[in-house]
Amino acid sequence: MAISKRNQAIFVEIEAVPGTAETLVGADAVQVQNLTPNLAEDLRMIEREIIRSSLNPEQAVYGGALIGFQFEVELKGSGTIDGQPRFGDLLRACAMDETITASTNVVYNPLSDLTLHETVTIGYQEGGNFRVAKGCRGTFSLNLTAGQYGKFTFNMKGRINAETQTAAPTPSFESTIPRAFVGATFVVGSFAAPIEALTLDVANTLAVGANPNNADGFGNLVQVTGRQTRGTINPERELIGTKDYVAIFRAGTNQAISTGTIGTVAGNRFALSIPNAYFRNVSPGDRDELLTYEIEFGARDTNGIDDVSLTMT
Repeated sequence: MAISKRNQAIFVEIEAVPGTAETLVGADAVQVQNLTPNLAEDLRMIEREIIRSSLNPEQAVYGGALIGFQFEVELKGSGTIDGQPRFGDLLRACAMDETITASTNVVYNPLSDLTLHETVTIGYQEGGNFRVAKGCRGTFSLNLTAGQYGKFTFNMKGRINAETQTAAPTPSFESTIPRAFVGATFVVGSFAAPIEALTLDVANTLAVGANPNNADGFGNLVQVTGRQTRGTINPERELIGTKDYVAIFRAGTNQAISTGTIGTVAGNRFALSIPNAYFRNVSPGDRDELLTYEIEFGARDTNGIDDVSLTMT
């Protein structure tokens, strides 16, 4: 029986106990794009170097695998000013802290304390099949392009919990529509820089480990053991006396990069802030016959949690 590509869905829920699968419901559904499941993430297929007359090797041995998912998620609010957006659990599983202030906002910042890192259960519906992964963690990037709405790209992986031919929960999605990256007060070091796009990649390092006591031979949990937050911007070139990006790069001067608040409706607004960006490379470019710089930046933290901040209001 053929399965339509459209008949797929992703469900995500924070685990009360890391590594213990949660029961997924319709409200755990997350609208995704460009979904790519990997049913053999970190596959271990062990070759057997046996001396034999045949030129063909002996059958390799399956040594275990995790399950992984890559997908894009729209950057949009929940519809209420202090409501968790559907991507919130995914950010938390990427070593991000979530702080909800009643009637005010929801704020996401990186977490460096491994004991505070959370995990999620991910359900993957493919037609009449339902695969469930537990103990999932991952990494993410964010793309903001002028005139387009923002998108996260998540790369998640965890341990297989169940794979059955059974009905998945009926997805229930939020009704909010993402806001385009327009009407911003975008600045680089207080200068209103005309850019086409901003990208941000937290580049988490994921460690799995090993444990022969587990059926798949991997460690008990996927761990986030490092972070290398970086990004890019492409501002138009300015006169040196107006904004000297090259001098800033050479001096290592930190620049606060901020989008300002995007959106006008409470419950569907966001603001991204990188307080201590430093330029890692500046190279010439052009856009629509106008000279630009292609700038790669890193995000420095001062206390382990302030390299980047995303605020939803």
